[in-house]
Amino acid sequence: MSRWKSCNILKATPTGYTLWHFEVTHGEPKLVTYLQIEQQTPLPTSLVSKNWRSLLSPRLNIAWLPSDSIYLRILQLPQVSNEELHSMVELQIEKLSPIPPSQALWAFYPLSLKPSADSEKIQPVVVLIAEREAIETQIITLEEKGYLADSLEVPVIDLIELTKPEGNVVCIYPEATLFAGAVVLAWWSDSTLKHINTIQLPSTENRVTVFKHLFLQTLTAGTLEGIFKTPEKIKLVVPKEQTDQWLALIKEAAPLPIETVEAPSSEQLALATAKRVIRTSAPSTLMPKEFAIRYRQQLIDSLWMRSLGALVSAYAVFVLIYGAALQVLRWQTDKVQSELRALNQAYTNALRLEARLNVLREREQLKFAALDCWKTIVELLPEEATLQAFDFTEGRRLRIDGTIPADQVSKVLDFNEAVRKVERDGKPMFKNFSEFNSRTDPNNVTASWNFSCELNLASE
Repeated sequence: MSRWKSCNILKATPTGYTLWHFEVTHGEPKLVTYLQIEQQTPLPTSLVSKNWRSLLSPRLNIAWLPSDSIYLRILQLPQVSNEELHSMVELQIEKLSPIPPSQALWAFYPLSLKPSADSEKIQPVVVLIAEREAIETQIITLEEKGYLADSLEVPVIDLIELTKPEGNVVCIYPEATLFAGAVVLAWWSDSTLKHINTIQLPSTENRVTVFKHLFLQTLTAGTLEGIFKTPEKIKLVVPKEQTDQWLALIKEAAPLPIETVEAPSSEQLALATAKRVIRTSAPSTLMPKEFAIRYRQQLIDSLWMRSLGALVSAYAVFVLIYGAALQVLRWQTDKVQSELRALNQAYTNALRLEARLNVLREREQLKFAALDCWKTIVELLPEEATLQAFDFTEGRRLRIDGTIPADQVSKVLDFNEAVRKVERDGKPMFKNFSEFNSRTDPNNVTASWNFSCELNLASE
């Protein structure tokens, strides 16, 4: 199956260009666009240029060459593969080429044969020979128009294929080479192409004389050398509007019966060329290899540069988005920090107010704490005991000193225990009691005692 998905054929004319664009489905080209383009008008890049889409949908660009500088030759070779055929033609190029092989480009095309039981039948092979400099000039002209050709073709091959005769016939193709005044002669013997040559007619009045001289010269040389048999008739393949003009010229120059056939249209030839190149796995072409390699490298470089450009653009967009997102986040962060500072101020104020409230509460609690302690101690103090000191410090610390007869010390111990058990609001009123201390004087009459504790505040 053909790998091509589309095909272009470009024909150069004195006034501009003709472009046929084909879509290829399963190896079958179908014409979808036909354009007549003026000399100064650029070619439509959407149809002819190659880009990354060409990797997924390969496009074949074919250019028709004017064959005024192309030499046509015929070889009779065995039916073999294209690779073997290439080697056979290469061996004979030096003999066939009218120009030095080092300065020449060549291609070949084996003409199709009718089915035959003879597997070793010889097939005619059309050989195209051109001067390298002339071809490169044509390629550069196409490059300037933005058309990078994959293959260079000569439509006369397809014209011959479409109009093959039967028997011994000489086919005449006026202006088949796309060059005004050029005539291609194809000499057939036993339905096989034996010889092909091009006659360049002058634009002067002696066109008939020149054509007659060259026609008879080729006829005589070909029959004497046994290249082909004497033709039974002439088959004139010409556009309908030019039939009378060429018929008059040939009747006067060639003494043979003439059969006129309308030449295929340019569209039919373009379709035939597209089919031939698309269906050939490795078509031979006049396109220099170095140009094909350069075009491929240009495509690869272009894809790399475009990919790099796309990557840089994507990176730039990413940086812009990242910068914008960063600015948004900064704005949000600044906003949160502002809110946090406001909250911190509010929190600090709340803590300050809470501290003030606690101070006020403590003041409220301590306002009568000393009196409460005094009242509790006085109420619980035994009558036999004498209170010597009552110290209430730091708003909570209480120290009690007193005396009692030596034989009544047990009552002071009971007093200490009672103080420990005093409750206020369901909680012990005092906490963190120190060790109870008592000491009897030397006369064993009076005992002094003391202990300390802390007031259990309601806020704790």
